[in-house]
Amino acid sequence: MTNWITSPPWARRPAPAPAVAQPAQAPRAELDAAYRRGRRDGARRRHGSPFFAFIGLIAFAAIVLMVYLAAQTGSFSNGGAVVDNNLSNASQRVQAPFKNAESKAGNALENAGQSLKQRAGDQGPNP
Repeated sequence: MTNWITSPPWARRPAPAPAVAQPAQAPRAELDAAYRRGRRDGARRRHGSPFFAFIGLIAFAAIVLMVYLAAQTGSFSNGGAVVDNNLSNASQRVQAPFKNAESKAGNALENAGQSLKQRAGDQGPNP
């Protein structure tokens, strides 16, 4: 053993580390099972929500459509106008049957009210 105070720096070497026993080799089946468990656990952590994936797909499709329309019409504002026009036309086509039904229902209620008034007038005042 060297004296750390009086010995020169090149002679100050730490004692060698004790030899560590090598672990026994695990059986192949055990290693394979651990590997499969690790892959399964990793896949669970990376698994995303299908709902958010669908929303992302819809957003991506909308962006691709806007870029396509912008390239076709020459500018993003014209592409946006095309989309607005298409949405407006689709909205009007969907709303038309509901407006007709609303009008028919309103007329039916008016006619029912008029017939009730006529019947009430024919019967006279209630005693």
